[in-house]
Amino acid sequence: MAERGLQLDQERFSCSICLDLLNEPVTTSCGHSFCKSCIRSHWDAEDQKGTYTCPQCRQAFVSRPVLGKNTMLADLVEELKKNVLQAAPNPQHYAKPGDVACDVCTERKLKASKCCLQCMASYCELHLQPHYESPNFQRHKLVEALAKLQENLCSVHSKVKEIFCCSDQQCICSVCAMEEHSGHDTVSAIAERAERQRELGPRRLDIQQRIQDKEKHTKLLQQQMEAIDSSADKAMRDTQTMFNQLHRLVEKRSSDVQQQIRFQQQTELSWAKELQKKLQQELTDLRRRDAELEQLSRTEDHGQFLLSYALLSGLSESTHSASINIHPQSYFQEVTAAVSELINKLQCILSQDWSEVLLTERETLLRTEQQMTLVKQQMHLVPPPPPLQPPTESRTLVNQQPRLVPLPPPSLQPPTESRTLVYQQPRLVPPPPPPSLQPPTESKTLVNQQPWLVPPPPPSLQPPTESRTLVKQQPCLVPPPQSFLSPVEPTTRAEFLQYSKRITMDQNTAHRELLLSEGHRRVTFGYTILSYSDNPERFRECSQVLSREILTGCCYWEVKWKRFVSIAVAYNCINRTGNDSEFGYNDKSWSLECDCNSYKFRHNNIITFLSVPQCSRVGVYLDHSGGILCFYSVSETMTLIHRVQTTFTQPLHAGLWVDISGSAEFVELQYTCGVNI
Repeated sequence: MAERGLQLDQERFSCSICLDLLNEPVTTSCGHSFCKSCIRSHWDAEDQKGTYTCPQCRQAFVSRPVLGKNTMLADLVEELKKNVLQAAPNPQHYAKPGDVACDVCTERKLKASKCCLQCMASYCELHLQPHYESPNFQRHKLVEALAKLQENLCSVHSKVKEIFCCSDQQCICSVCAMEEHSGHDTVSAIAERAERQRELGPRRLDIQQRIQDKEKHTKLLQQQMEAIDSSADKAMRDTQTMFNQLHRLVEKRSSDVQQQIRFQQQTELSWAKELQKKLQQELTDLRRRDAELEQLSRTEDHGQFLLSYALLSGLSESTHSASINIHPQSYFQEVTAAVSELINKLQCILSQDWSEVLLTERETLLRTEQQMTLVKQQMHLVPPPPPLQPPTESRTLVNQQPRLVPLPPPSLQPPTESRTLVYQQPRLVPPPPPPSLQPPTESKTLVNQQPWLVPPPPPSLQPPTESRTLVKQQPCLVPPPQSFLSPVEPTTRAEFLQYSKRITMDQNTAHRELLLSEGHRRVTFGYTILSYSDNPERFRECSQVLSREILTGCCYWEVKWKRFVSIAVAYNCINRTGNDSEFGYNDKSWSLECDCNSYKFRHNNIITFLSVPQCSRVGVYLDHSGGILCFYSVSETMTLIHRVQTTFTQPLHAGLWVDISGSAEFVELQYTCGVNI
């Protein structure tokens, strides 16, 4: 019964807001009592409404009521708290391992709720009451229970560490300040805490900004990994499709060759049988004539002999036997030799190191890592490393691959541009479009050079001499290793051609009035708006286009131009709209303007007039890591037009701008056994 009455009393003296015993009880004008902090928080939330209500009876007040302390109720609540603690402590109030225990409890210790920094002791709710009731404890500083409270005491003098020594950066007591730390720069621990508290805000902001940057970089890396997986899966599907197509084409060509061999076999056999039949007929006639002549030789009548001899002596001369030559093993040997040479060519192509093709993808990851490292340097997270220098050797190997020897059968010829993209670009590409949509100009020439596998005549079975030469020169495909450092700047055209790079234009960046042809190597002004798809990478106002290829390391390419064009290099971040989007009119591009009368170099809208002879073929040499950009007139000799020494901060793209009736073309430089042609 006593416990039930105690429980009843506790419910009657509970706050209807927090449902706990009243703490500093106050009474509203409607007569209900609440914790002082609870009713204040409730009315603070209603400040915007302009009206205040009692949480229990919902009575509304026009103005915020003045709260009055209920002294009698407060005393009753405190007495009830004592009774609750003394009657039967809740098992949850006992100190557990890891909890701060009350220093006053003698038997089973209760969990401490407060610590006194003056007494340097921890108290439970029961033993904490004197600090609330006695005036002698009113000035004591109470804080939440601390597990390492004794660390605030000086181990030498057993006094509270209330002073902070700025010289030694540690808390000390008042005795230490007068003895060991005498003459040091000291302040109160409270003042030093306030100063460090002010510094804490900017520190947290800096750390939170770093956290956001790290999360952003993590998301970008996750997106990049997903893009890599997606691109690799797509490349595997596309290459498998192309290899399957190649396999089907080879099977079809094999079937065609077999049929043609059989057809030629039947043709030759029919001719031989017809000839054999005629020979048999002639043989029968000759034997009959021989028998008649033998009978004539036995005739004794001279007149009859002479008369018959005149009739039997005349022979029709055979025209067939003299033209028959027997070569049992060599009738179709030329066909076998041609197919064997074709197999050797395919083996040479398929035995090349395909890891070089994937080098550009690795360079992209290296550039991304470099950009993230630069961001970290700006945030002072890591010290700046030495400049990242991707090896130029591998790119040179990719760019110096010779053009593939075309396959003999026209049915095996894929479109020229597609074949070039697969074997000369350092990227895997999807299957080419149908030949009807992309006329392979080069393929027509190659087809005319292909031998037909079926005679006549036999010499036509021989593949072109140039093709056989290329196969014999296969061991020269890989140039000697080069240093990763920037090489010495070339001077002769042969030296420049060692760094030749095949350049094609990106249709997604081309202005709508530019017509791309010759496998996206030639650009002309089309006079009409073409039906290009909408793309944010496309130039809107300026009739110009960027290359697909990313230019890093050492590169060399040549451009043939007519009338008025600009030959440029630019960052991919160049504006696509606006007056400053034209090559040379901003700090993101470098442009050589070529017309029929003069050359002009432009960068950041600063013009340099150049007085050099005109040439319709311009060579461009780029050393990205060395910051060198050179333009040359290409004829029998290399004549320097202009040289730029700067610092390139991003990968570059080649660019072309053409005026009305102008045209420009990236020259396709071929490589054969270490010599470009």
